[in-house]
Amino acid sequence: MDLSFRGLVVAFVMFRGIACAQPAGTRAEGLSLDAILMRLQIHQWEYERNVPDFFADEWVVSEMHGMHTPQVQTITDSVFRLRRGDRKTFPPVLIETRTVLSTNSVEAKGGQFNGPSVLIGAFSNGLAMVTLQQRICFNFRMTHHRDVHHVPTFAIEYELKPQAVGIPGCLPWPGTRGEAIIDANTFDTLHFQMYVPRYPIVPDIRGPWRWSVEYAPVVLDGHRYSMPKKIVSESESMDGAFVWTFRAGYRNYHKTGVHTRIITNLDGQTESAGHPPGKDSQPPTP
Repeated sequence: MDLSFRGLVVAFVMFRGIACAQPAGTRAEGLSLDAILMRLQIHQWEYERNVPDFFADEWVVSEMHGMHTPQVQTITDSVFRLRRGDRKTFPPVLIETRTVLSTNSVEAKGGQFNGPSVLIGAFSNGLAMVTLQQRICFNFRMTHHRDVHHVPTFAIEYELKPQAVGIPGCLPWPGTRGEAIIDANTFDTLHFQMYVPRYPIVPDIRGPWRWSVEYAPVVLDGHRYSMPKKIVSESESMDGAFVWTFRAGYRNYHKTGVHTRIITNLDGQTESAGHPPGKDSQPPTP
């Protein structure tokens, strides 16, 4: 199963970019919902404008089981990569790829990730629905304020408007709803979740789909971003006969780059030696 967002909604670009240092106190207090959505919109634009090509370690457990079928499970270690498309276009096209290192502890030698459940698009165009720009597609409601691990947060619930299903740029799945948990000081997204009651899982099979992302701060090229540390996805057929799950963890984010050094040979001449992206990149930042 391919839970793919790619190319679905051009405006949906994921994850909040650069979070600058903020003064103490809950900055969201007293702001209107539209003002908060505008702050999240600005984070999205900053992410689109500044996020570099990067790669990270990815660990995935992908499963499928059914009433009358044996369970299929793959445990995959991969290098996950995000690459920017043509830098002259805005918003940019963000391309996700994986290089599989091993599957079920067997060396894969750069093979492809084949599931049985694959989630594509979470890094490139999954989260920007909680922004002012998406007022045309969603109804938003700000709910509780609370502390999470001593960090003040607030929640924004969203639900796809019934009339939005046919609007270009809006999700085509009626009943889509979810919630985002936001850091009230930095406006970083800490948790995001979505529920689709009748998702087209595979041809001729629809069913409920739930997915969520947990985030952690990552520094790339001197900028701070909220990046996924855990993704969980689960879908099932309407009759409950089949269930697909996808669980992924991410760590060791690096900026992709090319490092060049000058080599002097015995004749006193020099030559430039380039290293491919990902070999001599910046070290990970915790």
